[in-house]
Amino acid sequence: MKIIQSFALFDEGNPYMLKRNDLSYVHLYLYSFLLSYATLKKHYNHVTMYCNQKAYDTFIKYIPYDDIIIMENKNSIDLWNGYKIDVLKTVNDECIHVDPDVFVYDDLFLEFIHGKGDILIQNIVSPEDNNVIDFAYNNKEFLINTKIFTKEYDGRCAACGVLGMRKKVFEPFFRAYDILHKEIIGFKKKNGITMVGQIIIIEELLLYLIAVENNYELVDILPYDLILKHGFVNVGNFINYCHVWQESKFKKEFIDDMRRKIQQDYFEYHHLVVEHDNRLKKLNILI
Repeated sequence: MKIIQSFALFDEGNPYMLKRNDLSYVHLYLYSFLLSYATLKKHYNHVTMYCNQKAYDTFIKYIPYDDIIIMENKNSIDLWNGYKIDVLKTVNDECIHVDPDVFVYDDLFLEFIHGKGDILIQNIVSPEDNNVIDFAYNNKEFLINTKIFTKEYDGRCAACGVLGMRKKVFEPFFRAYDILHKEIIGFKKKNGITMVGQIIIIEELLLYLIAVENNYELVDILPYDLILKHGFVNVGNFINYCHVWQESKFKKEFIDDMRRKIQQDYFEYHHLVVEHDNRLKKLNILI
C-alpha cells in the first residue's frame, strides 16, 4: 500500500501564523518534514510527496523523498486541507496519507495494510473535545437532504493526522466532500464558524459522518478508550506516535528536539539537518 504525504505552500504562509508578516519561518518546515519522512521510510520503505512548486523550491527539494510529484494547488488558505483531498482524488487508489508533522516510530499501519477495517485515522475525538460538534446538530436538515448523514449523531469526530481509505469509501466521501466544500463558506457566514472549524468540518467531521452513515469500520491508531483514560499526549507516548500541531513545529524547543531525534535515531539524515542549519544562517533566518 502506498504511503503518501502532501503539502502546498501558500503565499500567506501557515494558516496558524497569519498575523506574522515575515514569512521566513516557512523554511523551518524542513525539520518536521524530514523527521516524518525518516520514520515512515524506516517502516514502509517508499514515501511519495505531493507538493506545489513553491513548496518544492522552498525546502522540499532538500528532503530525499522516494518520489516527488508536483501538483499545483487550487484551494484558498481558508480551506488549506482541501489540497490533501485533491491529492487523494488524484491518487485514486488505496493508500495511507500521513501529515508531514506526524512521526510514526513503530509499524502502526500493519493491521490496516493487511486488511483490518475500512478507514484508518489518527484517533476518534470525544464530544467533549469536538470543536465542531454543533455543526452536525445545527445543520441536520442539510445533511439529510444531501444524503450525507441521515442517522443519529453521537457528537464525535475523527482526527486525520493519518488517513487511509479502502476504495469503497472513495465515492461516498468524495461526493459528500464536493457538496460540503461548495457550501462551507455560506455555513461559515451563517453560523460564525472559524477558519479552523471549516477545515475540520470538510475533512475530519465529514469522514466520521460518512463512516457512521455507511457502517464503515474505523481503525484508530490511538485507541479511543485509552485517550479518555490517559489523555492524547500520554497515549501517543505509549504507542510511539507524535503529531506536532499547529505553530509548535516552528518553536525552537521542538526544532531542537527534532534535530536531536534525527541525530540519535536516524543519523543517515543528520547531514541534511547540518546543511539546512547552514542554509538558514546564510539566509539570516533565526529560529
